[in-house]
Amino acid sequence: MQVRTSDIINIKNDFWRIAMSRRVIESLEKEDFEKIRNLFERKIALENLMKIISKDMDHLYEKAVKDYGETTREFNDWWDGKTKKYKWNGENWYVDFQTQEIVCMDA
Repeated sequence: MQVRTSDIINIKNDFWRIAMSRRVIESLEKEDFEKIRNLFERKIALENLMKIISKDMDHLYEKAVKDYGETTREFNDWWDGKTKKYKWNGENWYVDFQTQEIVCMDA
């Protein structure tokens, strides 16, 4: 595969556009960071587990689905609660797990 110079320039431009639109809106306290990190990791683990569990394993599959529903509710409740408490602007937020910050990616 041959890489053209224009492809590299486009990738660099996209990177800088994304990097420049990144706006930190909150630095998380340790307790809040650990809570959302644990919920995120659990949610991803359950999503992966449900992909590999055979639906023939009724009890295990049902438990995973139930746990996933509860975890997703807690995950969404965390975001809703923090949004209301801190009155965050924007709509497209994510947790930067390296810096323990909430980042807004709205243009």
